[in-house]
Amino acid sequence: MLAIGLILTTYILLVLLALKNWSKVDAKYSGGSKPPATSLIVPFRNEVANLPHLVKCLEQQSHPDFEVIFVNDHSTDAGAEWLNNYCAAENSVFRLIHLHEQTGKKAAIEKGVEAAKNEIVVTTDADCSMSSNWLKTVAAPFGLGQVQMVLGPVMLTGECLWQKMQSIEFSALIGATKVMTDYGKPSMANGANLAYRKAAFNEVGGFDNINTTPSGDDELLLQKVQMKHPKGVVFCALPEVLVTTAAAPNWQVFREQRLRWASKWKENKRKNTIVAALGIVLVQCATLSIPILPVLTNSTGSWLWGVLLAKLLAEFLFIRKVRKAYAFKTPFPYFLLCFIVYPFYAIYFGLAANFRKFEWKGRTYSP
Repeated sequence: MLAIGLILTTYILLVLLALKNWSKVDAKYSGGSKPPATSLIVPFRNEVANLPHLVKCLEQQSHPDFEVIFVNDHSTDAGAEWLNNYCAAENSVFRLIHLHEQTGKKAAIEKGVEAAKNEIVVTTDADCSMSSNWLKTVAAPFGLGQVQMVLGPVMLTGECLWQKMQSIEFSALIGATKVMTDYGKPSMANGANLAYRKAAFNEVGGFDNINTTPSGDDELLLQKVQMKHPKGVVFCALPEVLVTTAAAPNWQVFREQRLRWASKWKENKRKNTIVAALGIVLVQCATLSIPILPVLTNSTGSWLWGVLLAKLLAEFLFIRKVRKAYAFKTPFPYFLLCFIVYPFYAIYFGLAANFRKFEWKGRTYSP
């Protein structure tokens, strides 16, 4: 019991520390001068339903000097044809290129980087939305010479209960990413809102040695850049940098998505990431052990219920603060349901990623 209490108490203190440090606004990343010329890369496969909306968002960007490179990863729907017609009818800001021999998101990004005319590269996904000042603001930190990579926030949206729960859970990852990056220990990133110097990408060899998993175009690349430039990675938390995307609509899509995300952890050998992964497992196991302790022991462990309540309140305050920064509400009933369910599927995906196959974009991958 003492070990469980110690694990959870340590975790609670870390959450409260994160709560305190989230408020530090990175005003120095807001720019003010003309942002550097930027190349936006959008890898896609079978996204005909989402591409028109993304193009509309990109047409409204206030950045004065940018290009958009769409990289088609062997789509079998009409998305590439639609984009081809659009690019032919519009100005040269938008370009469409295709993968031929190679496949996968990382290959698409590498081809996009190779084709990019500008030094600053930004990546996003075809199913995303962003404000008109997004591209200009996410590129602004590169005005600071030491910055090699910029991480940006991504929030999940949706109307059903399952999607709202995912949105709340994912907010904690965004908050943790900012705080850990501010402390110089970045361990997470999201390719839907990621920027880096083309020179830094080439310097670390792009995705060389990290291309055995279809995921990891964000975190595994972050690992390589951060090792080469320990002080070169920043998180820009400004509201203008926010990117949103729809949460998984059902369990099957959610399962395949999380198995894909979890597959990259096996390739991430950094001490920070390993410690974070073990910490997550320990905290969730400790959380689940509290309700079953009375069954296994003669003690009710009543004081541990107090620790569990403190954990609940600390997490709620932190997540609410992160979401409020981006004008997202945090209904307590949804949070409570997420608090109950999360430990079960967090442990499940941590284990299943080691032996369960998963599908993504019509392709099957083995662990």
